[in-house]
Amino acid sequence: MALTFCPKPGIDNDVSELVIETDDGKLTVTQVLGAEIIPKITVVPPTLDYGSLKLGATGQRAFKVFSDGLAPLEITKIELHPLSKIKTLTFSEQAPINLKPKANVIIKVDLKADQALAVNGAPVASIILHTNDPVRPKVVIQVFARTESGKLAVQPPAAVDFAIAAKGVTVKRTVHVSNVGTSPIVVSKIEILDDSGGEFVLIDNRSEE
Repeated sequence: MALTFCPKPGIDNDVSELVIETDDGKLTVTQVLGAEIIPKITVVPPTLDYGSLKLGATGQRAFKVFSDGLAPLEITKIELHPLSKIKTLTFSEQAPINLKPKANVIIKVDLKADQALAVNGAPVASIILHTNDPVRPKVVIQVFARTESGKLAVQPPAAVDFAIAAKGVTVKRTVHVSNVGTSPIVVSKIEILDDSGGEFVLIDNRSEE
């Protein structure tokens, strides 16, 4: 009795069983193993998170590519997904990159926050690695980042209510304007659009608190 093993593109380690049954109903089971000589890529970490960046600042993260197959791994191209929100990413290594089995390479990625990035949890870019791994010809690394920004808070938030006032009597209310964000903000102008003939007057008593 002879067995053959002919690898096909796919998983690089195959496991099966050879079952021999006799006429008395007894089974003999032998494990059958085979390894395919193909490249295999592993990327750690699978995503990059730059956290919060100041507008215009540059952050750096890195990922490590492992050649875990039995054949050399080649990264033929590194590119950004065309729908990436931010395009200002640069890589410390350029394709093509060739790795022998069990070798690895660290790729550093600089991201410049050249635009405001929303704090909504969505990725701002995706890095695509094109490889000769038949199982994973394209590896996508999602990139997350957000920019620090100022956030204006006004108290009371809805209306400044003077209630009922008699003629000639001045009633005072205080409006608190503050920055509850993570970056400085400039209030360039404060005005009352319609002062009702001078009945509403704005008193500037701002502080730096």
